Amino acid sequence: MSQSPDLTDLIRGFARIVAHEIVTIQREGQSEMVDQNSSPLGARRHCSAVRRRLASGKTGAAIVGRKHLLSSAALDEELRGITPKSGLTAQPKSSIAEELEQSLRSIGHRS
Repeated sequence: MSQSPDLTDLIRGFARIVAHEIVTIQREGQSEMVDQNSSPLGARRHCSAVRRRLASGKTGAAIVGRKHLLSSAALDEELRGITPKSGLTAQPKSSIAEELEQSLRSIGHRS
């Protein structure tokens, strides 16, 4: 069965529009999830965060094939939870003055 040239051109035009829409949708979905190769956490720390979130049942993480993905919100949460130098969980630290004052109080010295 032979199609007319007008119908073939119409189908090709429609196929281009559909392909463009599919690519647009896929690109939008990728911007919401960050993989280990583009993560500011670095590949190792990113993959670890994904595995930890999945194990604890937190949302915003997925493993698809070899890609470890974090949502933008989950990535922000992970970044807020680390200190720049050590990479350990951030905890409030007391100053040297507070530690000295606490030590003096424990031995009975009043300020």
